[in-house]
Amino acid sequence: MAHTAYCTNAWLGEVAASLVRTHFSECDGLPIRCCFRASRSRILGRIRIEGASVVITLHGELAAPTVPYEVILYVLAHEMAHLIWLLNPLTAARYPHRGGVVEAELAHRGLTCFATFAAAWLHANWSRRLRNLMDATPSPASARWQRFLAGTKARRMSAIAARADELADEYGLDGIHVCWANACSADRGVCRYDQRRRLLELHPALASPLVPDMVIDLQLLYGLAYGRLTDEVDLVSLPLLSTAAETIKTACRWETEAWPSTRRRVQHDVHGRTLESAA
Repeated sequence: MAHTAYCTNAWLGEVAASLVRTHFSECDGLPIRCCFRASRSRILGRIRIEGASVVITLHGELAAPTVPYEVILYVLAHEMAHLIWLLNPLTAARYPHRGGVVEAELAHRGLTCFATFAAAWLHANWSRRLRNLMDATPSPASARWQRFLAGTKARRMSAIAARADELADEYGLDGIHVCWANACSADRGVCRYDQRRRLLELHPALASPLVPDMVIDLQLLYGLAYGRLTDEVDLVSLPLLSTAAETIKTACRWETEAWPSTRRRVQHDVHGRTLESAA
């Protein structure tokens, strides 16, 4: 069952009603209202109880005609599995995803095939769709960060990428891709690394001249050496980085002691308010 146009809330309600009849008979008779809602979040769906009614909200991007019907069915079934737990006084207070309870509930109801299909499709497509969405409709916060990164005092990503190549050659490591993360006011980490894409995303506050060059090198070395790091082996103890051990230690101290205050200061310059007041 494929859809060739953007889905409507009425269509979504019909799908949910069919799902109740075939797999969630316990919910039969409950007033369930379903809708799509535009969002910049990664969350696919939400469920809440409003008085005697149940409201299931799906991410607006799922209404696109290129999203398979099986994915929409899975997200609805996932939220209904939460509903089954919410209606049971023995399970309502438990963590909703701990121990794979949702997957077990879907398997019990014969919906594993949809969950498997949806997981594969979402893994291949969801992050890219959200990036495209954010690029097409940047938030005011993202626009302010972009203006900051385009300023004359900000580090250039081209220079950072060139430095990554230099470090890779110097220490005999495979190269990585580097870019600025799409930061929001709640982002506090210095960087995040996607091992599958060998992509290092740096917090845009690192573009500030307040951040020492050695801290940039620390993040780049982390991304370059990521595959060699374990619980027992960190950057400092990695043999091939022995010549940079002291610099790494110093940069780690700066990151621990100075990054939080530096990040807040840069954010204040970018947004005109501190992180804590940005809620």
